[in-house]
Amino acid sequence: QTSIPIETFIKNEKKQMLEILSTADSDIVDIRIQGNTLITYHQSNPDIAFDFETEESEGTKTLFRMMLSIIDIIRKGKMLLIDEIDTSLHTHLVEYIISMFNDSKQAQLIYTTHNTHLLNTDFQRRDQVYFVNKREDGSSDLYSLYDFKDFRDTYDMEKAYLQGRFDAIPYLSKPNI
Repeated sequence: QTSIPIETFIKNEKKQMLEILSTADSDIVDIRIQGNTLITYHQSNPDIAFDFETEESEGTKTLFRMMLSIIDIIRKGKMLLIDEIDTSLHTHLVEYIISMFNDSKQAQLIYTTHNTHLLNTDFQRRDQVYFVNKREDGSSDLYSLYDFKDFRDTYDMEKAYLQGRFDAIPYLSKPNI
């Protein structure tokens, strides 16, 4: 759900959105609303209109929809909760979104992911990383990487996690089929 109507967003934030889409390696050079349809125009042929819903990639659509809220949230210093932030987005785009929040003075981002590449202390602090571990009784524990006092920022967090150092990984067994 968007924070502001799409028409208002396009009118007020078009330049910012085109910059973000450009950062995401998109060749979209213009966005317009025609009737009830969102139309995009590409650098390769700026005279041909593309229907946003049917002719853009899932990643572009996801990023655009997220940005409808994110720009407003960051500017107003609000908080955003996202489940599975990396759905349909490249890891570098997710890092870009996280960095937008890290660079803001007041806005906060809380997200879940299964993407272990995002366990990277280059763009987030140890106190920003939490793990969820399912107990045998079906309940879950939530705990911070910061609780692991022996873990240093120079360590490879992804590798340590995949090795089971922080628990919170599935233990798989092959079914007898």
